[in-house]
Amino acid sequence: MQGLLMRRIVAVAVAAALALGGAAWSGCGGDDAEDEAQEQVDEIQEQVDESTDELNQQAQEEIDKAQGEIDKAQEEANP
Repeated sequence: MQGLLMRRIVAVAVAAALALGGAAWSGCGGDDAEDEAQEQVDEIQEQVDESTDELNQQAQEEIDKAQGEIDKAQEEANP
């Protein structure tokens, strides 16, 4: 699951780089092109943030689950 989210983050970062490259390459759109490129960058950043939040939440859930198992094992070992 973590690998899937990491691939999504990388894909979003690549998309951002392509969008910025396209905007810079066109060079002839004036403010409209710059505004559109900035909107794309903002959207991509939001997607990266959401993916990172999901990854952090999943990691915390796994940590909590593991801690619960550790606590249970310690209780069983020390009645």
